[in-house]
Amino acid sequence: MKTEKTTLKAVSKSLYKENKKRNYLIIFSTAVIITLLFSITSVFLGRINMEYLLGVREKGSTANVSLSHPTKKQLESIEQLPYIEYVGKETNLDTISDNASQDIISLVSTDKQTFNKVFLPAFSNFVGDLPKNSSDIIMSKKALELIGINEPHLGDELAISLKNNGASKFKLSGYYDDYVAKSTDLPKAFTSSNSVGKNVFKENVNLSRLLIIQQSLDSNTQIEKKIYDDIETVDDTQQFVVENSKNFEAISKSIGGYSVGIGMILLIFMCSFLFIYNIFYISHQKDINRLGTLKSVGATKKQINKIQAKQIYRMLFWGTIWGLILSLLINFVLIPQLLDRIYVTNYGTANTMIAFNPVVLVACLSISLLFVLFSSKAVNFKMQTMNTTSAISYTSTNKVRKNKKFTVLSYSINNVLRNKKQLIFTSLSLILGFSSILVSFVIFSGLDMTHSIDKENSDFKIVAGLPPVIQSDGIISDRRAHEPLDSEMVNKIKALNGVEKANITFATYSIVNYKNPALEPVVKMNHRHHEYSSNDLANDFMTSITIADENYLKKLELFLKENKMTDEYDIKNFKNGNSVFILHKNEFSPEMIENSKKLIGENITFQNLDRKEVGTLEFGGYLNRDSKKFPEINSTFISSGEPYFIISEQGFSKLKLEKEIWQLRLESNSTFDSDIKKELTTIIESRNANLTDFEQIVLVAKTDIKKAAKNYVGSIRTVSITLGIILTMFGLFNYINVFISNFFSRIKEFQILKKIGMTNKQLETMLIFEGLILSTIISTGLIIVSNIMIKIVANYLQESVDYFKYSFPTTLLVLIIACCYSICLIIPKISLRYFRKKH
Repeated sequence: MKTEKTTLKAVSKSLYKENKKRNYLIIFSTAVIITLLFSITSVFLGRINMEYLLGVREKGSTANVSLSHPTKKQLESIEQLPYIEYVGKETNLDTISDNASQDIISLVSTDKQTFNKVFLPAFSNFVGDLPKNSSDIIMSKKALELIGINEPHLGDELAISLKNNGASKFKLSGYYDDYVAKSTDLPKAFTSSNSVGKNVFKENVNLSRLLIIQQSLDSNTQIEKKIYDDIETVDDTQQFVVENSKNFEAISKSIGGYSVGIGMILLIFMCSFLFIYNIFYISHQKDINRLGTLKSVGATKKQINKIQAKQIYRMLFWGTIWGLILSLLINFVLIPQLLDRIYVTNYGTANTMIAFNPVVLVACLSISLLFVLFSSKAVNFKMQTMNTTSAISYTSTNKVRKNKKFTVLSYSINNVLRNKKQLIFTSLSLILGFSSILVSFVIFSGLDMTHSIDKENSDFKIVAGLPPVIQSDGIISDRRAHEPLDSEMVNKIKALNGVEKANITFATYSIVNYKNPALEPVVKMNHRHHEYSSNDLANDFMTSITIADENYLKKLELFLKENKMTDEYDIKNFKNGNSVFILHKNEFSPEMIENSKKLIGENITFQNLDRKEVGTLEFGGYLNRDSKKFPEINSTFISSGEPYFIISEQGFSKLKLEKEIWQLRLESNSTFDSDIKKELTTIIESRNANLTDFEQIVLVAKTDIKKAAKNYVGSIRTVSITLGIILTMFGLFNYINVFISNFFSRIKEFQILKKIGMTNKQLETMLIFEGLILSTIISTGLIIVSNIMIKIVANYLQESVDYFKYSFPTTLLVLIIACCYSICLIIPKISLRYFRKKH
């Protein structure tokens, strides 16, 4: 038994040494595949984690579904839904006011589990403990600054003015950094859930909101449909506010969506498998001949399997070692070094994007090793089905086509076509590998953050100040001094050198009575979401009316047609100036929207700010501006809970109102951007000199937005370029690998050709012709396949990501084809130099 074991070991070692060139290729190829899979998965998971964290921090919580004023039955039912991961609870207790009685902080209570699961992941640098009783409070450093505390200490006593409960004292039990923009929402302060019912709050407080985290990978529209089907609402005003989960958004930003991600993973897996399989298949003739010889001298099937297994395990061992070394060097030295100096706002240093994940590493190792084992087993299986004589005399080539006249070119064509199965596998491997590079380029370049900035912003935007408001006593506040942009200033700006196009938004303010039937949904929504009673509302709404120009009317009509809404919303009547639409941002439940359609045709009477009637128009319906692909109107300020009207030019002419210039958007020649910005700053500063903060004109420059996003964009581009280089190197190495494997498997053939009179020059020419023929086949297939794949991916991304910008990678395609032809000229020369030295 010991003798047999020693003999098998010696035979295995001898065969390994005899075929060492092929084995070195497999070792290196295994290492490359491990590195490729681990690098791609690590970087993409890191990118997704970064996008997720940025999204959660920007929102202030991990919840993507909320329900206001829930019942106990609803809570219990939602907790049982299979697509829901967690249901948190939040109670609004009061708001903290500043010295001017302005609301500055929202005071809420929640339980420990909700805080840890829903809120804590959105914060950083948390110090202290959660509130244990009604006198404890925790809040962010930004919130503490609002009440005059710049250097907080645990145990500090805070004197706070509560809107509904007057002056109160709390003890600071914790603080943290938060990242929610002030313009998005009031910062939160948390006190104990035991506070509910305590005497610090004068009125009984009920559960205000459920904060729900979905478990499934569904989009917001899918979740919304499911949850409305499964959970009965209290009335038509109760609404589930559903957003895409931050995981869903992170994957969409990173690679365009789950479908694209899964498709790319499968493509890379297929390329990796074919990469290894090619080496075994190209060299399988020698393996079968050797194993056939062993069979002829009496080796059993079990012994042959052991001999082959020892060789494979040795290759796997060294391939794994080198794969680990390369993976660690690229993922934890090269990429972090590239990202080390890039700081991403609300995230930190970009090099932390790449984090070691042992599960990912083990998975990549396992997949790579399975590819190698499966490829080797395919050769062994073929040998086991042959008899000894067939195995010894086996040749991998098919019958060579006869040519009446021998030429090097005709012989080269025969060599390429003589093994059609090998040609198919080789071509498929290379075409799919190179196509994955081109598709990756389209995804990375098309999802670049700058496209989103370009789509959402003009080169320069000048916006008028905030609108006047009506208080609960019906008096228009002192913000009535609101100043629109004047024509003289606009003409001066339009005349600036470098300004190519100016888009003006005309609008005005009006007053409508909230008892108008068409406004019933708005009133109902205010009663529920803002917890108003009838007495809290003014009798009138201060409304904005924006004039939709011809360009916007075309976009709106197209949107209604594509969504099959023209039967319900009469766009012709709107364009003719007989009706108005009211915009909302997903503020009504589906039932309310359906009920509101019954109100279409009701008359709405408009008043000017002096409360004089200026005209009456029909109500055309409510349109959700948060709908997918809804054309964004150039608005200035849309307040939640107030109707926002859009009207055609013809409709506005029927109202006795003066239109104002609310917004000016400029498109410019980029070479003049800095000069234009200086001129605009001077003009606007001069105009703002005598205006209050509310009245001041605001300048927004696209260059400033891009500058703020520079580090984020830079980190993503660095990672994308690095991954692109890795994929390209993988594809080219696969191509080189085909030539080298093919060369070493044909050494005996070359020796015979030399003996029958083929010169070195003819041999080199033959190999070059073979390479040129293969390169032509690959290039033709690449152009066809990559175009099909890119078109499918681009169409999907254009439909699912509104800012995706398609650009075909012509330069990269030409570069890849050029590299292929260059390699087929260079490798034969290098290989034949080796052949002449050895033989």
